[in-house]
Amino acid sequence: MSIFVNNIGNLAQRLQNEFENTSSELHHPGVKGSIREDILKEVLRDIIPSRYEFGSGIVVDALDSQSKQQDFILYDAFTSPSFLKRQTEVIIPVESVYATIEVKSTLDKRTLEQSVQNVRSVKSL
Repeated sequence: MSIFVNNIGNLAQRLQNEFENTSSELHHPGVKGSIREDILKEVLRDIIPSRYEFGSGIVVDALDSQSKQQDFILYDAFTSPSFLKRQTEVIIPVESVYATIEVKSTLDKRTLEQSVQNVRSVKSL
């Protein structure tokens, strides 16, 4: 168990260092957010089995209901149809989604409320 804890600690430190080194001088929030999302994807790829894939996009259900845009969608890449896949933007059926993640460089009341609404839009499917 100690190896696992050490590994998670090392990954967290790596994330922190890369966030600071790569995006500390950037002022545009969209670019900074995209870079941080990419860094997180790289780190998570080291611990998530290759069967799973990450993408940004929306989640849909059989009734054509759609979620709000999701920063990260973790889905089963081996068995999931993707209705649209462009580089990292995807439309994925809700049955294939294991998790969604919101990535925020700063957290305030407005961004927290937005994140909660994004989560609700997926859970409602």
